[in-house]
Amino acid sequence: MSEPTGIEKLKRTMARLREPGGCPWDQEQTHATLARCLIDEVSELLETIDSGDMDHMREELGDVLIQVLFHARIAEERGLFNFEDVANDINEKLVRRHPHVFGTGNGGVDTADKVITQWDQIKLQEKAAKAAKAAQAAKAAKGAASEASGASGAAGVAGVAEVAGANGAKEAAPEKERLFKDLPPRLPALMFAEAVWKQIEKKTLPHDGVVDDARVKEIAAQLDDATLGRMLFEIAAAARRRGLDPEGALRLHATKVMDAVEKCVSAGVLEGGIS
Repeated sequence: MSEPTGIEKLKRTMARLREPGGCPWDQEQTHATLARCLIDEVSELLETIDSGDMDHMREELGDVLIQVLFHARIAEERGLFNFEDVANDINEKLVRRHPHVFGTGNGGVDTADKVITQWDQIKLQEKAAKAAKAAQAAKAAKGAASEASGASGAAGVAGVAEVAGANGAKEAAPEKERLFKDLPPRLPALMFAEAVWKQIEKKTLPHDGVVDDARVKEIAAQLDDATLGRMLFEIAAAARRRGLDPEGALRLHATKVMDAVEKCVSAGVLEGGIS
């Protein structure tokens, strides 16, 4: 009998901790209570990356891995999915979204930018296929309900079927490419702001009156890593002294920028910027 792998050992340990007679703390945890733990562990991993501490990074990668395994174990106990499902899903996604590697020929996808463009296109196709599948299922449910209802006494069943059909149709609406790709709602404000500006630049979106482009270029010309770090620190310190929340302020402004650009593109004209 072969020696179990590290992952197999870890899965057994987690199962033992969650089972009766295991650890009271581990048994009490839920997806919600573990959310802060995940943030903390990822933050500690980022610290090792910034410092180049490879020995410590190994440890912190393990701490992040156990969070993934913990959530998968909780889901498995509820009969939803398990760690193998998570691993298989991400493996299939990687293969599916890298046809230039796992398909026949690279299809001209020979730069990182082309890879990202292809990834986004495949993602949209997958969403459209998923919506179509949901609509088909809703249609089938409506048909089955209609057949079961007979000629009378089925208003309630038919009504439910109509709602299901409507919901399915809503889900099946064609997926349009968004100006700003979906960003994680808990993305740190600075990363969120950078991602918004990246989309504005990448797609050449109109932003006159929304972002002072001349000012951005002027500041950019003065920056290096040390200067940028000092400026950001001073702004954070000044906000603290003033009693302001720099994280919240930046997130709010970046959201306003995103909304203003979206409206401008939808209207076809720019009307007055943002306040």
